[in-house]
Amino acid sequence: MALIGTAGHVDHGKSTLVEALTGINPMHLPEEHRRELTIELGFAHLRHPAGYTLSFVDVPGHEKLVRTMISGAMAFQLALWVVDAREGLMPQSLEHLDVLQLLGVPRILPVITKADLATEQQIRETRQAIEARLPQSLRIAVVDSVSRRGIEQLKETLFEACSEQHGSPDDGPYLPVDRSFVLQGVGVVVTGTLVRGRLKEGDSVMTTPSGAVFRIRSLHNHKTTVGAIGPGNRVGVQLHGVHAGQLQRGECLVAPQYPYRSRSINATLDLLPNTQFRFKHGVRVLFLTAAVEVECRLWGLVEAEGKTWVQIHLPHELPFFPSQRFILRSTNPLTTIGGGTVMDIAPDAARRVSDAERTPSRYFELAKPEIFSLDLLCRKWMCAPEAFDAPGLAKWKGLAWSEKLTALAREKLIHRVADARSREAEWPFQGIAAQLRISRSRVGPFLEFLLPQLKAAVPGALSLTSSTLRFDPNRGGLSGEERRVADLLAEQIAAAGLQPLRATDYADVVKAERKMFDKALSHLLRDRVLLRIDLEFVVDRQVWEQFVGRIRNEMQQPLTVSEFGKQFGLSRKYSVPYLESLNRMGITKRVGDKHAVNLRG
Repeated sequence: MALIGTAGHVDHGKSTLVEALTGINPMHLPEEHRRELTIELGFAHLRHPAGYTLSFVDVPGHEKLVRTMISGAMAFQLALWVVDAREGLMPQSLEHLDVLQLLGVPRILPVITKADLATEQQIRETRQAIEARLPQSLRIAVVDSVSRRGIEQLKETLFEACSEQHGSPDDGPYLPVDRSFVLQGVGVVVTGTLVRGRLKEGDSVMTTPSGAVFRIRSLHNHKTTVGAIGPGNRVGVQLHGVHAGQLQRGECLVAPQYPYRSRSINATLDLLPNTQFRFKHGVRVLFLTAAVEVECRLWGLVEAEGKTWVQIHLPHELPFFPSQRFILRSTNPLTTIGGGTVMDIAPDAARRVSDAERTPSRYFELAKPEIFSLDLLCRKWMCAPEAFDAPGLAKWKGLAWSEKLTALAREKLIHRVADARSREAEWPFQGIAAQLRISRSRVGPFLEFLLPQLKAAVPGALSLTSSTLRFDPNRGGLSGEERRVADLLAEQIAAAGLQPLRATDYADVVKAERKMFDKALSHLLRDRVLLRIDLEFVVDRQVWEQFVGRIRNEMQQPLTVSEFGKQFGLSRKYSVPYLESLNRMGITKRVGDKHAVNLRG
C-alpha cells in the first residue's frame, strides 16, 4: 500500500484530478457537492499494476481548513502539489507546500492543472514559479482532468514512484481518528490512516487521551472487510462497545498500555523564514499533529549545534512515535509559523531543554553521573531496550549509566580498600550512594556489575551482602592453582546448562583434590558465579537467571512436576529440586500437586 495525497489552493482542481486518476469522486458530503468545495478529507483508491492498492487522500484547500489538510497530510508518502495553470502560485499553494516540507513528506510531485483552459505563456510562467520554489523537483506534470490530457502519463509516474511499499508493520499500531460515524447494519465506525504497525480483527486497542480499551470487531478498507491491515492504509475500525459520539476526531488508536505518551516534550523546531512570529517564553500557539489540534505553550527556545530546540507543554497527554512531525500555527493571525520533530517525551527539567538533552548522542557524557532505569530512558527517546545505545554507555540488569560513573566509582572504591589495608572493612550501600551521588536503591546492581573489576584491582576478598560491600584481606583469596580449578569448574558447570552433574562429581572432572575443590566451589558460590539449588546441584548464575525469565514468560498455567519437565526439557532428576528451589525463592508457588508462577514474586 502507498498513500498519495493532494495539496494546493482552493479551486485548483485537486478533487477533479483524483477523480480523473481513480474514477472515484472523493467528495462524500452533500454540502461539498452543492458548493463544489472540499470541506472534509476525501478518499479514493487505484490498483497498482504490481497488485497492491494506491490510496488517495484529497484535502481541502480553503485557508480556514488548513487544520484538516494537516491531519490528512501526516502519513503521505507522496503528495501531488496541485497548481492551476492560469492562477499560478496562490497563498494556500505556498502554505500547503510549507506544510508538506515541514511534515517531511518523502516525495512532492508538482501538477499543473486546467492546462486546456490556459495559454502556453501561462503554463510556462506557472512552471517557472514552481521551479523557483522546488528546484530539486525532477519533473512537473501538466494535465487537464476534464480532457484527460496528461492523466495517463501522470498515472505511470505514480506507479513508478510507488513501486515500493512503505511502513513498519512490526511497530505497535498508531491510528489517528479523523472521522467517527454510525454505519447502518454495522454500528459505530472510526476511520483514519494507519501510520504505523498493524491492526487485526479481535485485537484490543486503547484510545487516547481517554485511555479506554476496546476490542476490534471488524476492519474495513475501501468498502472491503479485511482480517488484518498494515501501515499506509486507510482503514475503518468497528470497535466493540463504543457508543455514538463516544470517540471523536483527534483521538488515536494505539496498543493497550502504549508507553510513549506525554504532555511535555522536547523538540527540534523549524520556523518558516518569512513568518512574523516572535518567540517569548510561554507563548501560546496551536500544535497540530496527526488529527490533533490543541493550544500549547513554548518554553526555552535555544540554538545548539545548528538546531533550534524548544520545550512544548500540551494541555493533556498525547501519544507519540519516534521522530513524529508536527506543525505550529499562530492564533492571531491564523497562519503556519513552522514545524518540528518530537525528540524526547520525558524532559529532565521543566520549561527548558538541558545541555545534555540538546545533544542526545552525548547525553551520558554531559548528564550528571547517575544510574537510570533503562525502561525510562527507552520511553524518553521512544525506542526498544535492545535498540537503545549511546556512546560511553554501560547497561546491566535493566539499568544504564555513563562509563564516567564506572571509572569514578572504581577509583573511589579502590582508594577505600587501599585505606583499609590489612584490616577487615564493611561499607554500607547508603554511604556509597551518598559519596557517588546516586540512588540508594540502585547501588546493589551497580556494585554487582563493578565487583569483577574491583577484585582484579585489589588484593584480598571483596564480597557483597544484601546491603554492604565487604573487604577481608585475609580470607577467601585463591592461589594460582586454586584459581585454575575455580575457573575450570565454572566453565564446566556453565557448559552443562540446566543439566549439570552432582556438585561432588566435578572434583574428578577438574582433577582436583577434595580440599582444593571445596575451596574453589565455596569461592564461586560466595561470588555468585554459581548458585546452589540443593545439597547436590549447583548451576551457573546466568543460566539460572535466563531459566527464571523463561519460566515467567512461558509458564502460562499451573504445571505438575512431570508437565514442568516436559515443557522445559528436564528429567525428574532436575525438575523436583528446581521446583523446590523456585518455590523457596518465591518465583513459583505450590497449588495442590501443581506449581504456578507467583505473580507477586
